[in-house]
Amino acid sequence: MSTLVAAIPTSQLSNALVQRCDIVRVTLSELHQTEIMQFFEQRPELFFQCLHRHFPLSWAQLQDQSDRLDWKLLSANRAIDWSHFGVEQLASQFGWSRFSADAHLPWTSELVERFQDRWDWGCLRRNPGLPWNVEMIDRYYDRLDWAWLSWHERLPWSADLLERHVDRWDWAGLSANSALPWNWSLLERFSSRWSYAWLSGNSALPWSTELLERHLERWDWARLSGNSALPWSLEMLERHLERWDWECLSGNSALPWSLEMLERHLERWDWECLSGNSALPWSTEMLERHLERWDWERLSGNSALPWSIELLEGHLDRWDWERLSENPGVPWCIELMDRCSQQLNWASLSGLRHLPWSPGFYEYFQERWYPALVATHQDFEICSLSDEQVAQLLIKMNVGRSECDSQVRALIFGVA
Repeated sequence: MSTLVAAIPTSQLSNALVQRCDIVRVTLSELHQTEIMQFFEQRPELFFQCLHRHFPLSWAQLQDQSDRLDWKLLSANRAIDWSHFGVEQLASQFGWSRFSADAHLPWTSELVERFQDRWDWGCLRRNPGLPWNVEMIDRYYDRLDWAWLSWHERLPWSADLLERHVDRWDWAGLSANSALPWNWSLLERFSSRWSYAWLSGNSALPWSTELLERHLERWDWARLSGNSALPWSLEMLERHLERWDWECLSGNSALPWSLEMLERHLERWDWECLSGNSALPWSTEMLERHLERWDWERLSGNSALPWSIELLEGHLDRWDWERLSENPGVPWCIELMDRCSQQLNWASLSGLRHLPWSPGFYEYFQERWYPALVATHQDFEICSLSDEQVAQLLIKMNVGRSECDSQVRALIFGVA
């Protein structure tokens, strides 16, 4: 029987399978793109927002229809390669003040120098995206905001840099700045200049029992109480029992929290602060045990609670639904949101990126969402569409902006 069937070479069989797989892949991709187009076609405002925030528009596309685009939205679009555009061209759209303040643009020392007389230095000198280095600090020292710089963590901090401009710094800001190269030597070198109040809250210091004891009377104990970097232990807590600020301690996630410690100082704790602390050993039992002590507004925003539909429904009248709607720790799903839909704040939910986002999920609650807020963190795969497909969508829909003829807007993408 086998002699009656022509044998197919293995290589040909493989090629045939590859071709079939390619056809299937292309077909599935086209179907997926069609689904995306249909999704956006039914939701013009969401499409408009996603287009401006996520689609990789070229400079030619931006330039052709610059007066019809929302440049405030476009300025947040990181899919656009701004590095290819001229500074003068960008500034003509953004304005020099807005451009000077944008931390995400392709900053270089050369760029700062080239347009040093055109920048809005009130905005530029507080721009965290600048390539801060010693040379630039020295060159523009008379234009800088030294108080702001003192708090800024992305400077090339060193003891020499501090010494170089010793009388210009804001030493309160420096004392709070965790990016300085903190060690015993640095603390001693500028001991007369530090603010111990701000040092007390700085988590980057080389904290130890020795350091704590060495300046016992100089620390701000309220700030120390909230500092998670101290070498916390039950022994240290008990040793300075009367010095601690118990309100600040209640919000400190680094304490060795336990039910025993909670019960041991029951009347000292600030229960409002405790209610917002995610490090407590949360359980349904613990919640029920101190039912009247908790601050339910703070509890509502605490992501560490043992969240469940049962927990939510068990205390419907106690929760702060505004805070709850912003809580990423809640196991958000269609069932839960459906059952609590009347209590939820849908504007807050729209801005929550931790929801199980998908076109189907969006469609289920489509009358409740705020498209502008959803589009800040979701693109719904708009970037998988081609320029031509986006142009087709623009032609088909009225995106709700009467000044923009959809046929003309399609020219942005080179489609008549």
